[in-house]
Amino acid sequence: MTVQGLEDIECPFCHRPGYRVLEEGGWFAEKCPECRLVFLSPRPTANETVRLYSDDEAHHSASSHLADYGSPASRLETARTLRLIREHTPRGRLLELGPGSGALLAEAQRQGYDVESVELNPAQVQFIRDVLRLPCSESLDAVDGTFDVVYHRDVLSHFSDPIAVFRALHHRLKPGGVHIFETGNGDFHPRFAKLFASFQFPDHLFFFSGRSLELLLAETGFRKVSIHRYALTAELSFTRLINRVRRTAVPPGLAAPTGLPGHPAAVGPLRLLVPLMEYVRYGLRYWVGRLAPKLGRPQTMIVVAVKPE
Repeated sequence: MTVQGLEDIECPFCHRPGYRVLEEGGWFAEKCPECRLVFLSPRPTANETVRLYSDDEAHHSASSHLADYGSPASRLETARTLRLIREHTPRGRLLELGPGSGALLAEAQRQGYDVESVELNPAQVQFIRDVLRLPCSESLDAVDGTFDVVYHRDVLSHFSDPIAVFRALHHRLKPGGVHIFETGNGDFHPRFAKLFASFQFPDHLFFFSGRSLELLLAETGFRKVSIHRYALTAELSFTRLINRVRRTAVPPGLAAPTGLPGHPAAVGPLRLLVPLMEYVRYGLRYWVGRLAPKLGRPQTMIVVAVKPE
């Protein structure tokens, strides 16, 4: 990965520099001492960030996203997400940002939603348009009309300007429309950093805390309905163990990408265990993680917010 343009930033909410908390591959992340937002600085410029995805230079390639279509993990995640969406918006127009393989879009359409999506990677756009026959734009500006619900998962951390994007989404939602998204929490104790196979810098530009999420919603006109928190320590520990086993069980050069035990590139006996591992990871995240201690630990957070009428 070659990055052409860099810029230094400060916390976009508190407008002050942070203190360094993470380092990976020559990239450094700082934490705001007030709202505890973690942000990459220096980082790629906004134009350079778009280029990384449009040129398929991000950590997860288009092929890895598309290979996930129809996998056990994809089916579980799609079913869980649509149950949550239906609780708040049982019908109407749905916009997804960063749809990956388009699995959720396809199932949402089957269940009666009128779907649209925005994706930066041309290969994924082509798959969603040509194979799934679903609408997919390469920028939010190209999307027409307003929506009853907006959804995105693990996308917020990639936005160069999350405040501007959330304001644009607020404009795209109908009064009373629902904004649902999932994102990781960067406000964890440093001792847990070793559990992560990779922080995927410079793809990830921000890791939010609960406080910075509430600031983001308030500053962009959304009213928070709920934040569901799931501790990731059990899932991260399991993934670390699987990666260690794979390094000894899979011949060099054939191993699946780090942190993706369910990826089709897994070979030999591990390939037979892929569905089981995906079910285990899902259970560790959303069942065990719901009950596990969360204070000071890595988490994923599912946020439900509305545009006031």
